[in-house]
Amino acid sequence: MKIALCFWSEESAAHPVAAVPSVARAVRECAAADVRSCVIVTPLLWAVPEGIAAKIERLAPGYPITFTNAANVPPDCIAISGEAIVAADVVAALHRGDEPGAEAAVWPSNSAHEADAMLRRREREIIMASGKPGDGIVSRWLNRPVSRTITRALLSMGPVPPVVATFGTAAISIAMFCALVGLPGYQGQIWGALLFHAASVFDGVDGEIARITFRSSRLGATIDSLVDLATNIAFFLGLISNFHQIGEWKVALVALVGLSFLSIGKLLLGCFAVANREPVTFNVVKDHFARRRNGLKTVLTYLTMRDFYALAAVVLIAAGLGKAGIYMFTTIVAGWLIAVTVTLWKMQAKMGAAWLAVGQMTGQETCAIDPLPTSQLSADASNLH
Repeated sequence: MKIALCFWSEESAAHPVAAVPSVARAVRECAAADVRSCVIVTPLLWAVPEGIAAKIERLAPGYPITFTNAANVPPDCIAISGEAIVAADVVAALHRGDEPGAEAAVWPSNSAHEADAMLRRREREIIMASGKPGDGIVSRWLNRPVSRTITRALLSMGPVPPVVATFGTAAISIAMFCALVGLPGYQGQIWGALLFHAASVFDGVDGEIARITFRSSRLGATIDSLVDLATNIAFFLGLISNFHQIGEWKVALVALVGLSFLSIGKLLLGCFAVANREPVTFNVVKDHFARRRNGLKTVLTYLTMRDFYALAAVVLIAAGLGKAGIYMFTTIVAGWLIAVTVTLWKMQAKMGAAWLAVGQMTGQETCAIDPLPTSQLSADASNLH
């Protein structure tokens, strides 16, 4: 039994759904469902443009598909709407003949209006699903609605590489640093905090584009994380310079201590990731806490996520409590550094013990075994980008 993806027209098959042709998305779902092959049905036999064929090949490399017109659909096919871009689990259920899957499927549309409505609905659903499970409270309820709107606007202009959005975050960060250094006092602090929060919001766009267009990569995750780190460091360096210029030496010193704690913690996380062949995302402890959640770990994780303290910086500085915010940040990041150090030490000790056991069971020297990536040691690997 095959799946027949029935499109109302060649135009709807080629229609971009968040910068990816609907036919490419639909074929990818069939491939992900382990359906051996599928048939693309259009009113007339479709001469697929080379660009669209290349996109299908990128999303479903080597997957066997055939093209036919509406008058020659093979009798052994299950016909579903191509515009609906039916999810892989539903396609798999249909292929097995499961009734729940059949009930959840969308059958071929009866009009151009219905086909267009399906495409627009699926685009909204795809963009709404572009967040990450590890989003903090501020990201989930404030930042994501804004970043998704930006993502939708960018993708409406055509395919946009995720790195373009990463460079956008970097540009906002440069403007932030210039505001903090060039405008000593309250005016520079409030502009710097607003731009820091804007960078935190815009930072979600590159990951959303990568997930929506299936362009996530280890390199992209690493570049994104390094830009995030540079933005954090630039904000606190700018604050240190700002307070120094207005004679607030003590506050500047406390901010420098907090920045030192943050930098040491990030360095430890980066070294751990490199040593274990992971992308440098600085998320290993956050992901570890998420798998072993308790009240204290959850609060500490949220307080040390950039989405939270970027918004907190805006609120505190706007309220004239910028100096108090520096003391609060340094105290919190000191606790975070202790948690990072202890957690990484425990994780490394467990990994060492695991490899010692493997070496003993296989009769090999443990020093001859390469370290295994942490994502492979855990049954609950994290979503990195």
